[in-house]
Amino acid sequence: MGYSWQPWCTDSCCNLPRKRSHERTHLSSQQAVNLINDLTTELSRVKITPFITNNSTVLSKEDDISWIGWTLEQLKEMASLVESRMHSSKHRTPFEAMCQFWIKLKTNLSFRQIGTLFKVSTSEESIRRRIEDTFHAITIYLNDVLVSSNLGLNHLTRTEALSHHTTYTKAFFGDQLLLIWDGTYVYCNKSNDHTLQRDCYSGHKSRHLVKLMSLVIPDGYVLDLIGPFYGKHNDAAISRAILDKCTELSVLCEDNDTHIVDRGFRDVAEEFQALGYDLKMPGLLSKGDKQLSTIEANESRLITKCRWVVESFHARFKKWRFFF
Repeated sequence: MGYSWQPWCTDSCCNLPRKRSHERTHLSSQQAVNLINDLTTELSRVKITPFITNNSTVLSKEDDISWIGWTLEQLKEMASLVESRMHSSKHRTPFEAMCQFWIKLKTNLSFRQIGTLFKVSTSEESIRRRIEDTFHAITIYLNDVLVSSNLGLNHLTRTEALSHHTTYTKAFFGDQLLLIWDGTYVYCNKSNDHTLQRDCYSGHKSRHLVKLMSLVIPDGYVLDLIGPFYGKHNDAAISRAILDKCTELSVLCEDNDTHIVDRGFRDVAEEFQALGYDLKMPGLLSKGDKQLSTIEANESRLITKCRWVVESFHARFKKWRFFF
């Protein structure tokens, strides 16, 4: 052998590893047995060790983000939020339950495949069922602990929302509250209910989906994600329904607050203005025009300069393959 090997053996022959290119290693029979037993024990340990643990050093930070979408520290913080509600069992700890939840969202692997990653040892059908139950339990816990305090039109006061202005938006749109609207979607399966099937079909995407309306403030903070709405409705119809029925919006917003939208909201512009809001939308070409005027083009650029944050949010949202 080229090196003396000392992983777990405490015999004196292995205490000082050193390079021995031309020297043979002599072990007693008991020492050889101890080394083999140690190796067997380690293989058995690895065989039952979950894919990710809270002190794992096998995966790099990039691996964690690729598989789960978060760093190990962020996962530990989220697991600490549900520890009071979810106790450890022989099949998983709260940290492992949180990992299983985010792996499902990030990769959309089957529950059975995730059970294999976490070495859940039970019957074939029970593996799938246990992971599925864990997924639904974490969904409920996170909704109770995180969503209500971090999402929704009433989770921020007007003063807190105003603090999310950027230097750019203050300079060009003033100190009033500024909201950026845009719609996104999540694909869904074809329903057995014929009416629901027709309502969820999007002619634009040629697929069945449900739509969501994002409300983002200038620095990229997501104020709310409202929905779902039928896939057949466009952004104008969805925003009209929100303006009519969402009372929290009238509590947060005041007259002359700025609402930035894209051209898909042109059919609902009058409703925004009737409520006293200052609607900002990229310019539209009049019949016979080939290009916008200089003033209209510059105003459109100011709007586009602010709208990118909602598009960035949608890009981050769509990295979770469970939804797409």
